[in-house]
Amino acid sequence: MVFMVNFIWQLASFLFGFIVVVLLLIALIVFIKAFIEGVIKALKK
Repeated sequence: MVFMVNFIWQLASFLFGFIVVVLLLIALIVFIKAFIEGVIKALKK
């Protein structure tokens, strides 16, 4: 029983960490994309 709870807790913490990393990566990609588009617009002027 204790092992099962421990396993579920480890799985939940792993999934939480994974989701946080994915969200950070998405935010980073969106930020970089917007930054590059801004640079391109600045260069075209």
